[in-house]
Parts: sequence; structure tokens; C-alpha cells
Amino acid sequence: MTIREYVIRTKFTQEVRAMIGIASQGFETYYPIYNKTIRHAHRTETVTRPLFPCYLFAAFDIELDKDRWPRIMHTRGVETILGIETAGHPIPVPTGFVEQLKRETKDGLMHADEPDHFRGGERVRVESGPFTGLSALVELDDGRRVKCLLDILGGKTRISLPREALSSRTGG
Repeated sequence: MTIREYVIRTKFTQEVRAMIGIASQGFETYYPIYNKTIRHAHRTETVTRPLFPCYLFAAFDIELDKDRWPRIMHTRGVETILGIETAGHPIPVPTGFVEQLKRETKDGLMHADEPDHFRGGERVRVESGPFTGLSALVELDDGRRVKCLLDILGGKTRISLPREALSSRTGG
């Protein structure tokens, strides 16, 4: 039995609905979230946001669950499973990726420390977490997190990373 994790793309703001639907079918899911502080109208509020908006992870054995995993595609809130190759099977995320994300959580939330400053268009290196060693291009500064463009999962993928996971040094 080889259970691997796969990336599920959800419809906009439907991550929780998709996660509940997938879990109700007996699949293990993982939906990393973090707390974000929002300031508006002289108020400060902390809200929970997805680490990867419109994405979550589901674990299954591609062979053992061959009759069950295609049903994920028809679950409410699900748009697709990323990386479906020509043979009709999805491509799993790299081994250890989700486990590393889980190790970086506390009480179910990803945590961020005080930010460093990055500029849009700056090339950075990921220093910690599941993307360690990868180079990324900063797209947009979002307060405590940085939106980056990484070359992963077979293409360019926009992700939001904690500032403390990045270094201005690209290593080459």
C-alpha cells in the first residue's frame, strides 16, 4: 500500500466545502491555514486564511483506490486534481512535502515571526519549510507573508510564504 498526497484545486473560497466532501468519502485531507492580522477603520482583526488559496491536499493509494479517487473530481467545491498525466493518473506531490508542512504547524496553524522586507520582482531563496532550496520571484508584498512565483508541480505556481522562510540571497 503506497499512500501519497495529491494537490486538489478547489473553486474560489470552496476549500472547506471540498475538504469536508473529500473527507466524507474516506480520504485523509490537509488544508494548511494561518492567522492574518487585518487593520481597517481603526480596528485590528485576526482572521484565518488558507496558506495556499484554492488548494488542499488529499492522500490516497492510486492503485488501491483506483475506483474511488476519481470521485474526488465530482465532489462539491473541487475544480480538479493537479497534474493529471496522459495516463489519467494524478502526479503526487514530492515525498515529504505535506509532512514538512505539518511539522511547521502549531495548533493547526502555520506561524509567522516578525517580517523582513522584500520588494516586488526581487529574486529570493526559500530557506525553510517544504520549498527549502528553491528560488522564487517575489510578486506582491502582503504584510507578514510574501506572494512568490515558484517553479514546482510541473509549472509556475503562485504561493504565499512566511517572510521568515525567505532570504534575499538566491544562492547563485
